[in-house]
Amino acid sequence: MMENNLKELRIFVEGDEDKIFFETESLIYKMIRSKYSKHKVITYSGTKVTKEVIAVVKGFDTNKIDYIVLADSDYDGKAICPLSKKTEFLRIDESKILIHENVWIVQEEIESWYYACSNFDKPNNYNTITKSDFQNQIKKNNGGKTPISRAYHNILKNIVVQFEINKSSRNKSLERFLLHFGFISNPERKLWEKADSMLKAGFSIEHIINETNLTEREISEMNNKK
Repeated sequence: MMENNLKELRIFVEGDEDKIFFETESLIYKMIRSKYSKHKVITYSGTKVTKEVIAVVKGFDTNKIDYIVLADSDYDGKAICPLSKKTEFLRIDESKILIHENVWIVQEEIESWYYACSNFDKPNNYNTITKSDFQNQIKKNNGGKTPISRAYHNILKNIVVQFEINKSSRNKSLERFLLHFGFISNPERKLWEKADSMLKAGFSIEHIINETNLTEREISEMNNKK
């Protein structure tokens, strides 16, 4: 996708949780706006998912508008290949309107990305977090009660705001998404790797701040993971 501050971005997502992820004013939001003049999140649903998206994309002036289509891998207890899921998703696109590389499969569901952004207890694997896993953690943090719709959406917004670049590596599909569409760069990843190496080598946080220009909070969180 071309980087051009005059262009706009459309992000097609499956539901309200996905929409909140990209519309909340967070670091992810700022990353998107650093590349585009504005972005709009469009929800789709139902069995005509791809046809709905195709109809809208077909009317885009691609010199002015970029787009991303997100779909969950729909984890059902079995490992699912993102490429297979993407192929399945694109099969209905008989006229070949959608650009293959603009379709991105979330592993396993958008809730796994929220979990990666959060300060929740570390799971066995961020990549396999399902909606049920995420909601159980929310319920646990809410005194065993399931929050009502508005309260739940506020919780989601607060979680997205907690996102920091070093957290992207927790979930591979989130990290690759940010890299693939140019919202973070490989030099930024190398910066975090350098900070991590310095932590393991025993350098002080103050020294690492001077070397990497990361914040004390970000480095402290990395230190807590050691």
